[in-house]
Amino acid sequence: MINNLSKKIIIIRVERIQNPSIISREINVERVISSAVAPFLRQGTMFFLLNRQDKVQLPPSCFGKGIKDKISEKLKEKVEGKCTGRFGYTIFVASLQKIHPGRLDVMTGNAHFLVEYSSVVFKPYRNEILPTEVTLITEQGIECTAGPLTIHVAIVSIPSFYQYNATDKQFVSQDGEKLIKMGSRCRVKILGMTVHGDDIKAVGTMRGSYLGTDM
Repeated sequence: MINNLSKKIIIIRVERIQNPSIISREINVERVISSAVAPFLRQGTMFFLLNRQDKVQLPPSCFGKGIKDKISEKLKEKVEGKCTGRFGYTIFVASLQKIHPGRLDVMTGNAHFLVEYSSVVFKPYRNEILPTEVTLITEQGIECTAGPLTIHVAIVSIPSFYQYNATDKQFVSQDGEKLIKMGSRCRVKILGMTVHGDDIKAVGTMRGSYLGTDM
Protein backbone atom coordinates (compact mmCIF):
# COMPACT_ATOMS: atom_id res chain seq x y z
CA MET A 1 0.00 0.00 0.00
CA ILE A 2 1.06 3.62 -0.56
CA ASN A 3 0.71 5.13 2.90
CA ASN A 4 1.65 8.23 4.91
CA LEU A 5 2.50 10.32 1.88
CA SER A 6 1.45 13.94 1.41
CA LYS A 7 -0.80 14.62 -1.58
CA LYS A 8 -0.82 17.21 -4.35
CA ILE A 9 -2.06 17.64 -7.92
CA ILE A 10 0.56 17.19 -10.63
CA ILE A 11 0.78 16.73 -14.38
CA ILE A 12 1.93 13.24 -15.27
CA ARG A 13 4.11 12.43 -18.27
CA VAL A 14 4.47 8.77 -19.16
CA GLU A 15 7.40 8.14 -21.50
CA ARG A 16 8.78 4.67 -20.94
CA ILE A 17 7.38 1.93 -23.16
CA GLN A 18 8.79 -1.61 -22.91
CA ASN A 19 5.79 -3.83 -23.59
CA PRO A 20 3.55 -4.12 -26.69
CA SER A 21 0.45 -4.11 -24.45
CA ILE A 22 1.34 -0.66 -23.16
CA ILE A 23 -0.34 2.30 -24.83
CA SER A 24 2.37 4.20 -26.71
CA ARG A 25 1.25 7.77 -26.17
CA GLU A 26 1.73 10.72 -23.88
CA ILE A 27 -1.01 11.72 -21.47
CA ASN A 28 -1.68 14.72 -19.28
CA VAL A 29 -3.79 13.78 -16.28
CA GLU A 30 -4.55 15.87 -13.23
CA ARG A 31 -4.77 13.57 -10.23
CA VAL A 32 -4.22 13.80 -6.51
CA ILE A 33 -1.26 11.49 -5.85
CA SER A 34 1.76 11.29 -3.59
CA SER A 35 4.29 14.10 -3.77
CA ALA A 36 6.92 11.46 -2.96
CA VAL A 37 6.01 9.61 -6.17
CA ALA A 38 5.75 12.76 -8.29
CA PRO A 39 9.49 13.38 -8.83
CA PHE A 40 9.96 9.89 -10.23
CA LEU A 41 6.93 10.25 -12.52
CA ARG A 42 8.42 13.42 -13.97
CA GLN A 43 11.64 11.52 -14.70
CA GLY A 44 9.59 8.99 -16.69
CA THR A 45 11.24 5.97 -15.04
CA MET A 46 9.64 2.86 -13.58
CA PHE A 47 6.13 4.00 -14.52
CA PHE A 48 3.98 2.51 -17.28
CA LEU A 49 0.58 3.19 -18.79
CA LEU A 50 -1.09 -0.22 -19.13
CA ASN A 51 -4.27 -1.60 -20.67
CA ARG A 52 -5.90 -3.88 -18.11
CA GLN A 53 -9.20 -5.48 -17.20
CA ASP A 54 -10.78 -6.33 -13.88
CA LYS A 55 -14.12 -7.37 -12.43
CA VAL A 56 -16.22 -5.00 -10.32
CA GLN A 57 -19.16 -6.00 -8.14
CA LEU A 58 -22.08 -3.64 -7.45
CA PRO A 59 -24.99 -4.16 -5.02
CA PRO A 60 -28.58 -3.48 -6.19
CA SER A 61 -28.57 -0.13 -4.36
CA CYS A 62 -26.10 1.18 -6.96
CA PHE A 63 -28.22 0.27 -9.98
CA GLY A 64 -29.80 3.02 -12.04
CA LYS A 65 -28.68 6.54 -12.89
CA GLY A 66 -24.95 7.19 -12.50
CA ILE A 67 -24.02 3.51 -12.52
CA LYS A 68 -20.94 4.18 -14.67
CA ASP A 69 -19.56 6.57 -12.04
CA LYS A 70 -20.23 4.01 -9.33
CA ILE A 71 -18.42 1.32 -11.31
CA SER A 72 -15.48 3.70 -11.71
CA GLU A 73 -15.42 4.42 -7.96
CA LYS A 74 -15.53 0.70 -7.10
CA LEU A 75 -12.71 -0.04 -9.54
CA LYS A 76 -10.52 2.69 -8.04
CA GLU A 77 -11.20 1.41 -4.53
CA LYS A 78 -10.18 -2.07 -5.67
CA VAL A 79 -6.92 -1.32 -7.51
CA GLU A 80 -5.51 2.12 -6.67
CA GLY A 81 -2.66 2.01 -4.16
CA LYS A 82 -2.60 -1.80 -4.34
CA CYS A 83 0.27 -4.03 -5.43
CA THR A 84 0.44 -7.28 -7.39
CA GLY A 85 3.35 -9.33 -8.64
CA ARG A 86 2.17 -8.93 -12.24
CA PHE A 87 1.53 -5.18 -12.41
CA GLY A 88 3.42 -3.76 -9.43
CA TYR A 89 1.87 -0.75 -7.67
CA THR A 90 -1.21 0.76 -9.28
CA ILE A 91 -0.86 4.53 -8.87
CA PHE A 92 -4.22 5.46 -10.35
CA VAL A 93 -6.83 4.55 -12.96
CA ALA A 94 -6.30 6.86 -15.96
CA SER A 95 -9.48 6.10 -17.92
CA LEU A 96 -12.28 3.58 -18.44
CA GLN A 97 -12.25 2.12 -21.94
CA LYS A 98 -15.16 -0.33 -21.91
CA ILE A 99 -17.69 -1.64 -19.41
CA HIS A 100 -19.10 -5.00 -20.45
CA PRO A 101 -22.74 -5.90 -19.70
CA GLY A 102 -23.22 -6.95 -16.09
CA ARG A 103 -24.00 -10.46 -14.95
CA LEU A 104 -26.50 -10.80 -12.12
CA ASP A 105 -25.76 -13.07 -9.17
CA VAL A 106 -29.13 -14.67 -8.36
CA MET A 107 -27.97 -15.55 -4.84
CA THR A 108 -26.91 -12.05 -3.75
CA GLY A 109 -28.59 -9.76 -6.27
CA ASN A 110 -25.21 -8.16 -7.00
CA ALA A 111 -24.11 -7.42 -10.55
CA HIS A 112 -20.62 -8.27 -11.81
CA PHE A 113 -19.07 -6.08 -14.51
CA LEU A 114 -15.93 -6.76 -16.53
CA VAL A 115 -14.16 -3.41 -16.98
CA GLU A 116 -11.41 -2.59 -19.47
CA TYR A 117 -9.31 0.39 -18.41
CA SER A 118 -5.89 2.00 -18.51
CA SER A 119 -3.82 2.70 -15.40
CA VAL A 120 -0.46 4.14 -14.44
CA VAL A 121 1.59 1.57 -12.55
CA PHE A 122 4.95 1.55 -10.77
CA LYS A 123 6.83 -1.57 -11.90
CA PRO A 124 10.55 -1.84 -11.06
CA TYR A 125 12.68 -4.64 -12.49
CA ARG A 126 15.70 -6.65 -11.44
CA ASN A 127 19.00 -4.99 -12.45
CA GLU A 128 17.25 -1.65 -12.89
CA ILE A 129 19.08 1.37 -11.44
CA LEU A 130 16.78 3.68 -9.48
CA PRO A 131 17.22 7.12 -7.92
CA THR A 132 16.39 6.72 -4.24
CA GLU A 133 16.30 8.58 -0.93
CA VAL A 134 17.86 7.11 2.24
CA THR A 135 15.28 6.63 5.01
CA LEU A 136 17.07 4.36 7.51
CA ILE A 137 20.73 3.78 8.43
CA THR A 138 22.15 1.10 10.73
CA GLU A 139 25.50 -0.64 11.04
CA GLN A 140 23.98 -3.55 9.06
CA GLY A 141 23.22 -1.34 6.05
CA ILE A 142 20.65 1.15 4.82
CA GLU A 143 17.08 1.34 3.59
CA CYS A 144 16.05 3.74 0.85
CA THR A 145 12.87 4.47 -1.06
CA ALA A 146 12.01 5.01 -4.72
CA GLY A 147 8.41 6.16 -4.78
CA PRO A 148 6.42 3.49 -2.87
CA LEU A 149 9.24 0.92 -3.12
CA THR A 150 11.54 0.24 -0.14
CA ILE A 151 14.99 -1.14 -0.99
CA HIS A 152 17.35 -2.73 1.56
CA VAL A 153 21.07 -2.35 0.89
CA ALA A 154 23.16 -4.60 3.15
CA ILE A 155 26.57 -3.55 4.44
CA VAL A 156 28.24 -5.97 2.01
CA SER A 157 26.56 -4.13 -0.87
CA ILE A 158 27.91 -0.72 0.17
CA PRO A 159 31.36 0.18 -1.28
CA SER A 160 34.14 -0.93 1.07
CA PHE A 161 35.65 2.56 1.31
CA TYR A 162 32.65 3.65 3.40
CA GLN A 163 32.83 3.26 7.18
CA TYR A 164 29.90 3.41 9.58
CA ASN A 165 29.93 6.33 12.03
CA ALA A 166 27.86 5.18 15.01
CA THR A 167 27.84 8.64 16.59
CA ASP A 168 26.30 10.42 13.61
CA LYS A 169 24.59 7.29 12.24
CA GLN A 170 25.96 7.72 8.73
CA PHE A 171 28.46 6.12 6.36
CA VAL A 172 31.54 8.21 5.61
CA SER A 173 34.18 7.55 2.95
CA GLN A 174 37.78 7.06 4.08
CA ASP A 175 38.84 10.40 2.57
CA GLY A 176 35.87 12.12 4.22
CA GLU A 177 34.64 13.57 0.94
CA LYS A 178 31.54 11.41 0.57
CA LEU A 179 28.86 10.42 3.06
CA ILE A 180 25.57 8.58 3.16
CA LYS A 181 23.13 10.02 5.67
CA MET A 182 19.39 10.31 6.20
CA GLY A 183 17.87 12.00 3.17
CA SER A 184 20.86 11.34 0.88
CA ARG A 185 20.03 10.76 -2.79
CA CYS A 186 21.60 7.52 -4.00
CA ARG A 187 21.56 5.45 -7.16
CA VAL A 188 20.78 1.83 -6.31
CA LYS A 189 20.71 -1.25 -8.52
CA ILE A 190 17.96 -3.77 -7.75
CA LEU A 191 19.25 -7.31 -7.18
CA GLY A 192 15.97 -9.01 -6.36
CA MET A 193 12.36 -8.48 -5.27
CA THR A 194 9.61 -10.32 -3.43
CA VAL A 195 5.89 -9.49 -3.25
CA HIS A 196 4.16 -9.64 0.14
CA GLY A 197 0.44 -8.95 -0.15
CA ASP A 198 0.13 -5.27 -1.12
CA ASP A 199 3.84 -4.54 -0.81
CA ILE A 200 7.07 -5.16 -2.74
CA LYS A 201 10.34 -5.68 -0.87
CA ALA A 202 13.57 -5.22 -2.79
CA VAL A 203 17.26 -5.87 -2.17
CA GLY A 204 19.78 -3.63 -3.88
CA THR A 205 23.44 -2.71 -4.17
CA MET A 206 25.56 0.43 -4.38
CA ARG A 207 28.62 -1.44 -5.63
CA GLY A 208 29.29 -0.70 -9.29
CA SER A 209 29.98 2.12 -11.70
CA TYR A 210 27.88 5.26 -11.23
CA LEU A 211 26.08 3.82 -8.18
CA GLY A 212 25.82 5.34 -4.72
CA THR A 213 25.84 9.04 -3.88
CA ASP A 214 27.75 12.00 -5.30
CA MET A 215 27.92 13.69 -1.91
